[in-house]
Amino acid sequence: MLPEPSGAATQTRIPVTAGAVSAAARGDRQLVVSKLKQPVTVDGDLADWPGGVVAALRYPEHSEIGIPLTGTNFGGTFRFGWDADNLYIGTEVEDDDLVCSRPPQTMYEDDLIELFFDPMNDGFIWGNQADVQMGLSPAGPARKPQVYAWFQNKVPSGVEVAARTDDSGPRARYAIEARIPWSALGLESMSAGREIAVSFAIHTVNKARDASAKINWSYRED
Repeated sequence: MLPEPSGAATQTRIPVTAGAVSAAARGDRQLVVSKLKQPVTVDGDLADWPGGVVAALRYPEHSEIGIPLTGTNFGGTFRFGWDADNLYIGTEVEDDDLVCSRPPQTMYEDDLIELFFDPMNDGFIWGNQADVQMGLSPAGPARKPQVYAWFQNKVPSGVEVAARTDDSGPRARYAIEARIPWSALGLESMSAGREIAVSFAIHTVNKARDASAKINWSYRED
């Protein structure tokens, strides 16, 4: 079973230059991702990330679908870095509460982030084995971070994920870090001049499961 179809990964092109990866979406938004001088430690603590561009998602500006329980508490930031072998992601999310009880195959019903990749840059097709919809959850039934690639129907090989959560206050917060080998996206490595298409999203649901929403960096309805 796949999560709901969407036009989430539009042609957000990422040309890789000698020192950076840059991306643009909807014609009015650009993101430049620097090549890391050294890998970050994947432990859920983003303190060791170098400075640079942080992409922010907020409701309702980046709404894809649904209405969250408390719109003012729903949003997050994404950081990206890369080297020849891996893509690195650091995310911090603010939510109304933390709901992470589903197993990997159905965790798209929970609080999580989603990543959409068109590695060959030939058009994102829903369910296409050459494209990737990857979910990263800060927790699950075993209270450990989870990752799943729905189009391939498996836990992607070699992906390292760590998370930190805090739901002790009036709102919940979580951070996710991940190291994704380019091989998990069907690429041997990354080098200057390569282009791929991507988007990234955050899904929320309340504890009663009667209010849910998703915000997405590059979304369009086709």
